[in-house]
Order: sequence, then structure tokens, then C-alpha cells
Amino acid sequence: MDFRDDSGVTLTEMLVVTLLMGIVLAIVYLGIQFGYRATAVAETQSQFARNVTAPLTAMDASFSQRVPMVGFTMDPYTATVRLPADYRPGTIEEHTFSANTDGTLTQQIYRVTGATRTLVRTVTWSRENANRAANVPLFTYFNGSVAATNAALIDNVVIRVATSRDGHTFSDARRVFFRNR
Repeated sequence: MDFRDDSGVTLTEMLVVTLLMGIVLAIVYLGIQFGYRATAVAETQSQFARNVTAPLTAMDASFSQRVPMVGFTMDPYTATVRLPADYRPGTIEEHTFSANTDGTLTQQIYRVTGATRTLVRTVTWSRENANRAANVPLFTYFNGSVAATNAALIDNVVIRVATSRDGHTFSDARRVFFRNR
């Protein structure tokens, strides 16, 4: 009895197996590419939330509760707001927001007691801020819907935070009305 079969596979069988392997490999490749693209989109959205949305929310909270603007010069990249004493009972806080030339977006929080002004902490909201680089003002001041020219008449501000990623600038803006004016 001969158990050896020397017939092998036919050319048709080889072509079918090669074609099926090609289809399987193409599907795997497309799946991997989809994963890479999805990761890139998720990273962009995460950076946007971290570098734009979070500081906008903090500035909205500070500006909407403010009483006076401190040392106010209508600077498009730096503003200091003084929060009312009842915002945190027993204390007066000043918050200075700055889009700096080194690409950082910072918030410095001071506690004011009489004539003493003490830095409590500095928060760096972003190290990839693009406001200055893209010439996008962080703060634009208004009296109603008209751009303000007199600091005493300001009743709202548009805050626009910009960041850049892969050569593209992304930004978001929020108009904040001063409640305690």
C-alpha cells in the first residue's frame, strides 16, 4: 500500500488561497489604518478640550462673577479680574489670565488682604497656546454689542482661546456678560 500522494495542489487552488490571504491581509491593514486615524482624531479632540475648553470655562466663571477689573488697560492678551468677597467668603481674590509669548496660557490667583497681595497659585492651562502666534486676541471688550473704547463702560467680553496642532490653528470663543457690574 502506498500512502504517498505526489499530486500536490493545482494552480487554481493556489490562486484561490493567495486571493483569500490577500483579502484577509487587506482587511487587517484597513482596520489598523482606521485605528490610527481614530487615535489621531481622539488626540486632537483631547488636546482641544485640555487647551481650549478647560481655560474657557475657568475664565467664564471668573469674568461673570467679577466686580472690578484691576489695573485695567484693555490688553488683548492679559486681564486681571477681582472677584467679590462673597465669591469665597472672607477673602478677595484676583485672577490674572495671560496668553504669554512662550505659548503658555496661565492663570495666577492672588489673595488680597488690605494692601497685601499674595500669590496663592499659578495654573498653566496650556503650553500650546496660539493666541499671540496667530495674532488672535484672547480678550475683546464690548459695551453691549459695540466694541468698547472706554474701560468704564465695558459690560461683556469675548474670550477666544486658540491652540495649534499639526500646522492648524483651532479656537473657540465665548461671550461672557458681567453679572456683578
